[in-house]
Amino acid sequence: MKRKLYVFLLVIISAAALAFAFLGAGGVVSQAAAFPFEQIAWLLRNMSLSGSVGNAAAIILYCAISIAPCAYLPYAYIRKRLYVEDICLPAISILIFISIYLMINPAYITAALGSAAGGMVGRALLGGSVYALFIAYAVSRLMRAFKTSKAIDLYKSLYVFAGFIGIVFAGCAFGVCVSDFLSSISSVKASNTMPGLKLMPTYIFIGLSMVVDIVPLVFDIIIVVMAMDILEKLKKDRFDESIPDDAKRISGLCAGFLSISLFLNAGIYILQLIYAKQLYVIDANIGLPLVSIAFVLCVMLLSFYIRENKQLKDENDGFI
Repeated sequence: MKRKLYVFLLVIISAAALAFAFLGAGGVVSQAAAFPFEQIAWLLRNMSLSGSVGNAAAIILYCAISIAPCAYLPYAYIRKRLYVEDICLPAISILIFISIYLMINPAYITAALGSAAGGMVGRALLGGSVYALFIAYAVSRLMRAFKTSKAIDLYKSLYVFAGFIGIVFAGCAFGVCVSDFLSSISSVKASNTMPGLKLMPTYIFIGLSMVVDIVPLVFDIIIVVMAMDILEKLKKDRFDESIPDDAKRISGLCAGFLSISLFLNAGIYILQLIYAKQLYVIDANIGLPLVSIAFVLCVMLLSFYIRENKQLKDENDGFI
């Protein structure tokens, strides 16, 4: 995928996540984990109610969507690429079948999952179970590719994985973080209804906390795009002369971004300490961006490996 196209995709996903956050805060749509299963269920239900032809088409489409994950199994069998983790594919199909069925008939969700899983919680739980198993399967296959693939295949796998990670970061930054911000604002409003209360300082600090959560994720997205550029060059020629410079540049940015993120995190707590008397809600949890830290350190390690590998090749060529 070209860089501009991928960046455009990230913008679209970020905008969609932002829309989900604002709409979800008002109860218009259920949690993002239910997407697209809730929408598919709505479509199938309306097709089924349209008449006998629509009902037959809905059943065919329902079955096709449910068994879609298993479509890879015959191909893998013919190519002799079936592995233990591929047993997840039938399980994913079963989960999709059950999830869509219950969303088509939402009254059955509470009966099947209990009263605690009613409404949006039940739909998010159903969709989330599908995503959780799919991610576990995808990561397992990726780990196997790391162990068995040639260098070029490994770079391709890393390229796809990096692209997926970038999408996840975009969704978390503009979906989860913004949704948490809106929920916190609503909670403060509901808990402090007396007239004359000065809630604006609290709102400002909730907004600052959101920014501190989003900034590391935005940095991670930038690093992902740069890492994908390096992986694209590695796929073409892993001894490209520009790769060490790119790796050094991304390593420097990683160190800078990590420092900025940590100092922002420290700064918000110091500001809370200074203005504590004016706040109705204080976040006392030390919210270190551990995922971002781990990701940045991994990229720094990879960039160091790339530079050392190129330097070793140059030394060997010099001896020859």
